Amino acid sequence: MSIQEHTRFYKRQNREITKYYAHVYNPNTGRVENGPLRLKRAEAVKDEAKILKLIEKGETFEEKRREKKSDTGRKEGIFSAPAAGKDMTCEDAYRLWIVPAKDRYAHATYKVYKYNYSHYIRDVFGTIPVREIKTEHVQKYINLLRAPKPEGKGYSQETVNKIINVLCNIFNFCKDTLKIIKESPMDGIKRLKVIPPDKQTWTDEQQAAFLSSDVVRKSHIYPMLCVSALGIRPGEVCGLAEADFRPADGLLTMHRGYDKYNVLTEMKNPQSHRPISLYPPITAAIIRHLEWKEAFRRLDPDFADNDFLFVSVNGRPINPDVYGKAFKKLLNKYNKTADEPLPSIAVYDLRHSFATINLLGLKKPINAVASVMGNSPKTLMTRYAHVLQRDRDDVTDDYSAKIFRTKAE
Repeated sequence: MSIQEHTRFYKRQNREITKYYAHVYNPNTGRVENGPLRLKRAEAVKDEAKILKLIEKGETFEEKRREKKSDTGRKEGIFSAPAAGKDMTCEDAYRLWIVPAKDRYAHATYKVYKYNYSHYIRDVFGTIPVREIKTEHVQKYINLLRAPKPEGKGYSQETVNKIINVLCNIFNFCKDTLKIIKESPMDGIKRLKVIPPDKQTWTDEQQAAFLSSDVVRKSHIYPMLCVSALGIRPGEVCGLAEADFRPADGLLTMHRGYDKYNVLTEMKNPQSHRPISLYPPITAAIIRHLEWKEAFRRLDPDFADNDFLFVSVNGRPINPDVYGKAFKKLLNKYNKTADEPLPSIAVYDLRHSFATINLLGLKKPINAVASVMGNSPKTLMTRYAHVLQRDRDDVTDDYSAKIFRTKAE
């Protein structure tokens, strides 16, 4: 038994509100009984006490459960028949699945899964027994998500696919782990086709102009940008530890990340654990940052009381969101005085620029570029197919020019 939190965004108040409810296991039925949502935790504690007393008297809460069946899913016409029996609900299954999910997935992914369930799935499927949910119900819901709304178009393909991912995980958990269903209702459900937008990148000349300007070189995030220019993920740059920097060897060793929730994370895949060779000016920029940090530590022993290589002017770790916003501000500041303003890109696009320049301009081997970026060659070929296609076009065009000569030639 416990008091659970339910947080969601309310458009009318234009903010997130957290409510509380009692969550009590009923040994009489083998099910979990939930109390109503309360604004105050103390009220949920009182509900918990009432539920416990009713359980002691042998209450099964069947009448209350039947009333709950008229939820959003039934109102939208997704479910037409009343639920029956004592089967585990989708909400019960989610609560069992989300616990091991925290260790199985990256922290940012785990947070996204929780958000998508609470905002898009709970109100529709939460109170419905898992065995009652069929493929047709899920498909109807997906169709509703994609249908135009009064305020405009439906949800994006990316959002719908994230919702499908959560449902797939929950129902596969019910099938493979809990074994309460033989087939998942997600079988046959297709994810929506997403056309990736063209990646905005800078040329090597544009990067050189930006990184060599006085405005950028005087910025606090300049050494971080030097590392990002090598194709390193922003989360990896933010997660670097002081021990990862080996100035004598001119190397950085990548072994952890730092996400937007201020949580240290494991590396994305085995290829992500890698050494990065540093050009002397980059090494010098990092050394200057460490000297600045050490000077402040001598004045205040508590300053930068952490092992992060890069810290803010206050000595705290810098997460990717903060880093990205600082980059945007710096780019706007640069463009105000630049003779040739640069295209507006995100800090992550420095990674895309690195891949594009190396694959297309410098003709570097795919394996070598993938190794530096922490990707497998297969992943790199998939994500930068548009870049590699230009190389393939050049190969066929150059070859064709050799063999299809006119008689005059």
